[in-house]
This record gives sequence, C-alpha cells and structure tokens, in this order.
Amino acid sequence: MKKISIDFDGSLEHPDVQQLARKLIDLGHEVCIVTTRWDEDNKWKYTFYNGLSRELKNSLHSDLYQVAEELNIPVYFTNMEYKADFLKKKKVDVHIDDNWEEIMFCRRSGIKAYKVSPDRVDRKPINIKQALKNILD
Repeated sequence: MKKISIDFDGSLEHPDVQQLARKLIDLGHEVCIVTTRWDEDNKWKYTFYNGLSRELKNSLHSDLYQVAEELNIPVYFTNMEYKADFLKKKKVDVHIDDNWEEIMFCRRSGIKAYKVSPDRVDRKPINIKQALKNILD
C-alpha cells in the first residue's frame, strides 16, 4: 500500500478529489492532507489575520478540518514552505496537488506527483478511474 498526500486548497476542497481520496482509503492506502497553510501556532502570520474578528480567527481552518474529519485523515501544515522536503521525510509515495511548482519539486525529489485541475470557472472534474490508474501505476 502507498502513502499518499493530498493538497487541500485547489485540490481536496473539491468533491471529486474527496471522492478520489475516499476510493484510495477504501483500497487500503494511507492518505493525509499536506497544506502550505500556516498551522495553528502561526496562523497569525496571515497578512489579513489582525483584521479578522475572534470568530473568524477561530474558524480560519474550519473548511480544512471538516474535510479531514469526514475522511478521517490527518492534516500536516508546512507553514508556507514547499512540500517536497516534508513529504520526503514522511516517506510519501505520491502527492496530489493543483500547483505546478509543488508538482515539479516533488518529482525532482523522487516523489510521484499527480496534478489536478486548478480552481477556475472552467475547472473540469477528475476522471476517478483514470486518476487511480495514474496514481497507483
């Protein structure tokens, strides 16, 4: 079985990528979220943070945690650092992301990387069957 990480913003936030994650989990793979977002201890570093109400500050990662809880998978934050070094340390086999730079750095580090469509008005849902074939081959 493979260790598979999935980016959140622009990737796992979409229902089709969540469906892919569920399928990977059902197949017995170890799946986690890896995001470049600031973690709980550092989220005050967001440039807009000081202008937020207490309620908004407390809910800053609520979208991320909701999906992680629904899928029952862990979340890791890289605090605005590229993910490749972190993924290599975690011995991740495959990373799924919408960002070409992240994909490139992963591949250069020897980590298989699969790109999903970025956030756009014309974003096309992924073909789950084809994605599984590409990820697991």
